[in-house]
Amino acid sequence: MELSHHQGESTMTDPQKRNIDEEKLIQDGYLGLAGSLENSPDPHIRQYAAHLLGGTGEERALPNLLQALHDPEKGVRNLAMQALVNLGTPAVDPLLDLLSDHHWVIRYRAVEALGLIGDPRAVRPLVHLLSDEKDHVRYMAAKGLGRIGGPEEISSLIHALSDNNEFVRRSAATALGAVGRGDEQARTALHRAAERETDPAVKTAIAGAIRTVGDGQGQ
Repeated sequence: MELSHHQGESTMTDPQKRNIDEEKLIQDGYLGLAGSLENSPDPHIRQYAAHLLGGTGEERALPNLLQALHDPEKGVRNLAMQALVNLGTPAVDPLLDLLSDHHWVIRYRAVEALGLIGDPRAVRPLVHLLSDEKDHVRYMAAKGLGRIGGPEEISSLIHALSDNNEFVRRSAATALGAVGRGDEQARTALHRAAERETDPAVKTAIAGAIRTVGDGQGQ
């Protein structure tokens, strides 16, 4: 299983380089932007429309941005996710509803947005998704828990240190470093994981987490 896109999603292209009329999109207002996001055949215009909709801060853009998470282009989904993060709390409940979507890319983006928004209501659902069938989703769930989880999530993240995917293990180690400061259980689990781990990048993440959690001396 590979998670190559974890190293970078498609990002919005400079509108001038793509001959996108930025001023016209802005002047079109909400209805024009929503229409461009839904109907434009040009993915770069859809990306920029998602970006501008997120910048409006208007909650009425929520259904349009949620629908854009189903766009066939990764770049559009990425900008829609970022726009939902910009909307903040109003987006949380609809994003939670998407965590059971049968398309893994939708679950992945919803998890990513929830982790960035940082609402504590997402913590338990993210713990549940550490067991998702798709490694991408497990990876992002662990990453989100590193941002918004707490000591009560340590056991679940320790379990993720044994995931069969190296990206998930690396994300879990980093998350443990964030939520397990001073915790003996986290420290012991990280040292054990370091002994059995074979992937260099994961070993590096574990070593960093051990430094963050503390080595047990002088505490």
